[in-house]
Amino acid sequence: MMKNTCSRTIQVSWLSTPLKGDPNIVSSFPDPDGKCRKKFPEQVFANWAAMEQEADIAECIAAAVKDGKCMMKNTCSRTIQVSWLSTPLKGDPNIVSSFPDPDGKCRKKFPEQVFANWAAMEQEADIAECIAAAVKDGKCMMKNTCS
Repeated sequence: MMKNTCSRTIQVSWLSTPLKGDPNIVSSFPDPDGKCRKKFPEQVFANWAAMEQEADIAECIAAAVKDGKCMMKNTCSRTIQVSWLSTPLKGDPNIVSSFPDPDGKCRKKFPEQVFANWAAMEQEADIAECIAAAVKDGKCMMKNTCS
C-alpha cells in the first residue's frame, strides 16, 4: 500500500499511474515478487510507520499537563509506542503515566488531539459523577449534584 503525503502528484517510473497528491488516498498493487520493497527506498517504509504511529497516538492517547507533569493514558487495548518516550504506553485506561515536564515537551511533542482526548475523558467522568437525570412527563430533568 502507498500514500502520497505531498500535495503534488508524483510519477514513479516503474508504476503505470501517478500517485495523486492526497494523503487520504491509499494506492496498492499485487506484489507477489516483492517489487515494492526492492524498488522503494527504506525511507518510504519509515514514512508509513510514522503515519501509523501518529494515527495511533491521536486515536489512543489522552494527555494533560498538570502541576508541571505530563500525564498520559492509553485508552486503547493495544500498547502504543511513542518515539520520544523511553517506554511504550500499555493499553489500559486505568493506568496514568507521567513525567516531569518543566520545559513543556508534552505540549510541544504531542498533537493537540491527545489534549482534547483528555478533556473529553474528564468531561465524561464529571457527567457520570455529578449529573442526576430523569425523564418525567416528557421532559429531561437534570441536576448537578456536585458543588
